[in-house]
Amino acid sequence: QSKAKSTSPDKLESYFDKVHAAGNRLLTMVNNMLDLSKLEAGKMVINATPRDLGELVREVAQELEPLAEQRGLVLELPSAKAGYPASVDGPRLIQVIRNLLSNAIKFSPVQGTIVVAIAASHMPRGRRSSDRDTVMPAWRIEVADRGVGIPDDELEAIFDKFVQSSKTRTGAGGTGLGLAICREIVEAHRGSIRAYNSPLGGAVLEVLLPRAQEE
Repeated sequence: QSKAKSTSPDKLESYFDKVHAAGNRLLTMVNNMLDLSKLEAGKMVINATPRDLGELVREVAQELEPLAEQRGLVLELPSAKAGYPASVDGPRLIQVIRNLLSNAIKFSPVQGTIVVAIAASHMPRGRRSSDRDTVMPAWRIEVADRGVGIPDDELEAIFDKFVQSSKTRTGAGGTGLGLAICREIVEAHRGSIRAYNSPLGGAVLEVLLPRAQEE
């Protein structure tokens, strides 16, 4: 009791803030583990509806804009005049975009630029080796930062559970579950996700999703 009396209100508030933050981190980890377990077991229902990928990107960018502004980052987004129709589960795909963009914000140098681009592309019609010779129209979503990049021998491993790049394994990192969840959500949409290093510096996360219709 005497010790509590000697603790200033500011210190007590700081202690409570730290406990609250730790609780939120634990809750996030538990929720992520539950999400990942459902996805891996095929029990996560994907409710696909016609959506515009550009609108989803801009929705997430608006949500994360204050965080980007704190670090003096510029977000370059797809043109609002172009349309990118696809049949996707909006909330789930927003979860993917939010993770990729928040990672780019965390690991970008201050006053840097993050580019989110969407372009028409193609992808294999199936996952079997025999399907690779036949392609279907797809949308390519890329989130590019100008950070430290990812070692070449870790480009695939970062999508595994509890794995983070050795170059970004700092206090800014998370639990190592975000990209694993992104992969499961994207694959549930019959898409694919990969990482590569840009010749301009930094890492690029690329998502391929089937287009709503052939153009």
